Amino acid sequence: MAPDGVTPDLDPAPAGPVRDRVVALAAARLGNLAPDVVPSSLRAMARFTPSKRARLSAGPLSAALAGDPVLRQAVAAAVEAALPELVAAAEDGTADLADAAALAWLRRGPGWQEQVAGAAEVLAERAAAVQRSAGVDAVQRLTEQLEAARAGARAEAERLRAELAASGE
Repeated sequence: MAPDGVTPDLDPAPAGPVRDRVVALAAARLGNLAPDVVPSSLRAMARFTPSKRARLSAGPLSAALAGDPVLRQAVAAAVEAALPELVAAAEDGTADLADAAALAWLRRGPGWQEQVAGAAEVLAERAAAVQRSAGVDAVQRLTEQLEAARAGARAEAERLRAELAASGE
């Protein structure tokens, strides 16, 4: 068991955008939590600004949330209190997918695992589609550049043939 009762890999944090959103939500609330809830490994970070916390302590914060149910529940309660509109949007299905999954991961209500897994899958599919689209755009741009270079080479070849023909007369 790690310090402060945190057991690494007991309950792995979500990945990708859901993890980023969990960390952002927790980082924004960490400074307002009761000191006895915050593991000693995060206490110094609790004094940082929320954006600095999210940037510099994402790994330790994510690990602490995954392994410390008391911390996770305190963060969930703080998020619910500070962001009732997010809670309402998540409950009625209008929240951003990453926000709703992050809140579900923190709250651990019925069906949270399926919600987080489903959101992670959809978000991964969206990211893959964006990458494919970027790849198609890059291929199209390079094809256009190649066609322009070929046209330039043909024009140069014609000019050189004409010049050669004119000098040979």
